[in-house]
Amino acid sequence: MFNKKLLKKLSALLTVTAAALSFGACNSDDDITNETNLPYSCQLLNFALSADSSVCQSLDTVFFSIDQLSGEIFNADSLPMGSNITRLVPRITVATASVLEIYEPREGKADSVHNYIENPGDSIDFSRGPVRLRIVSADGQSSASYSVRVLVHKSNPDTLTWSRLERAGLPSQFTVVTDQGTAHTADTFWCMTYYDGRYCMARATDPDGVWSYATPQLGFTPVLSSLNATESALFMLDTAGNLMTSTDGVTWTATGQNWTNIYGAHRNKLLGCTRAAGAYNLVTYPASSEEALPDGFPVSGASQTITYTFDFAGSPQTIITGGRCADGSLCNVTWGYDGNSWASISRRALPYALDGATVVPYFTADVNQNTLKVTRKSVLIAMFGKRSDGALNDTVYVSPDFGMNWEKAGKLLQQAALIPGRSGAKGFIYKQTLHVPQKASRSQRWTSLVPTNTSSPAGNIVSRPAQYLTKPVSEWECPYIYLFGGYNAQGALINTLYRGVIQRFTFIPIE
Repeated sequence: MFNKKLLKKLSALLTVTAAALSFGACNSDDDITNETNLPYSCQLLNFALSADSSVCQSLDTVFFSIDQLSGEIFNADSLPMGSNITRLVPRITVATASVLEIYEPREGKADSVHNYIENPGDSIDFSRGPVRLRIVSADGQSSASYSVRVLVHKSNPDTLTWSRLERAGLPSQFTVVTDQGTAHTADTFWCMTYYDGRYCMARATDPDGVWSYATPQLGFTPVLSSLNATESALFMLDTAGNLMTSTDGVTWTATGQNWTNIYGAHRNKLLGCTRAAGAYNLVTYPASSEEALPDGFPVSGASQTITYTFDFAGSPQTIITGGRCADGSLCNVTWGYDGNSWASISRRALPYALDGATVVPYFTADVNQNTLKVTRKSVLIAMFGKRSDGALNDTVYVSPDFGMNWEKAGKLLQQAALIPGRSGAKGFIYKQTLHVPQKASRSQRWTSLVPTNTSSPAGNIVSRPAQYLTKPVSEWECPYIYLFGGYNAQGALINTLYRGVIQRFTFIPIE
């Protein structure tokens, strides 16, 4: 018969309320069942750390996932970079136990064993690798072992990091590429490349997936940098300014329009400009009313179009930033199109006027320090391009309000400086679905340019049985920036495809 006095002591030390047990739950537990045969009498119900502001703020709120199948315990959101994890006090909850021991590894020596029942305030060094927990049920008939890891970020998780695809370069059948153009319809990415009199059209629904290739039937000499798309069709200019269109990237036909430049699209309406008798006009295809080019509006070199739906606007708004004006000067203003006309929307324009800047709609992360939940805040990021003195821009700028106000981005977003400077590159956002078991395998095809975070272990995460069970998120959407091509200071094509992401978005989210 087991010791009743010991059970009473355990109850005082280890029993927690239902509210405390529900801390850190990532999803509703209505549909959760016990997926392990481990006896409940020796299962670990909850693992946490005691507060210690010298390590990090809100250390006692850091959520630890418990995988009852593998016996692994880890914090899904790693501690801040540089956190000292050599003297942490764990808080452990079990159902009942006659033995609860912590085995702390020591280099070149036997593990240091801590009796948690007698000394629950002992500090543990988690810096030497996994710490083992051993639990024996109150009746002594069952036992369980768990491995605990306290993960710490190796880099700041809010850093925008970049990696380069390990294949030769842009998606193409050609090893050497001397010109290219990229566009995106509603559900397909398109990349047309050129080498030695030949053209290749590549297409994919996922830029990190499988690309298919075809030889386009042109019958004209295209300006590949003009390649653009509406939601349902591709467009580009030939060297004479004729506007050509295609729905499959292979067969191209003339629209009967002659344009000077294609800016991009407003949903299924193509936006561009024409020049006649020395005067520029803003036009659309299918054709609607023309608009005289406003003062300061670019005639070339603007960023690709970005279409937003604003809460305070009755219709979608399309914007462009920067570019070269008719008099040859550069523009630092953001212009907006509401479906009928263009207008300058900048209150505080870019600090420098840029030709061929890459502007993408992205996010920054706002972390609630109490719950550790991450809220994504929409921003525009402007990078690369060429300045008025001909030098390539190496500074990243950010706008929190759709281009109305621009400022230099913080140092964590300045990682684009690690990529060779360029102008005329196109950037697209694609949200990859990440899965806990597959997270590592997706990244093996990319070469990282900066250290990344400590990876969380993969597996079927089941933290508690029955009413005590918590199920973390098993998959989530991660927004990646895909950067295609661009041209160096001498005008030569840069044959690369880069992928950028704020590291925090790749971590298992806590919801």
